[in-house]
Amino acid sequence: MVSYVTNAFDTIDSGITAASRLLHGDISVLFKSGSSDKGFVEAIQRMWRSGRRTIQDATTLLAQQKSRRYLV
Repeated sequence: MVSYVTNAFDTIDSGITAASRLLHGDISVLFKSGSSDKGFVEAIQRMWRSGRRTIQDATTLLAQQKSRRYLV
């Protein structure tokens, strides 16, 4: 009986850990372990980070432009 409970807790714990990693942007948890898709995952993560930086930079630039417009 104890082994069933232990296995259940291990399964739940690994699921929670995977969900936490996924929420932090680690999409490798979607693939089977030992998968050869590591390069694909890393490329998507780099693309995601690059896109986020671009959006942040564009937002900052627009905010600066709006503040200058009011100063003139």
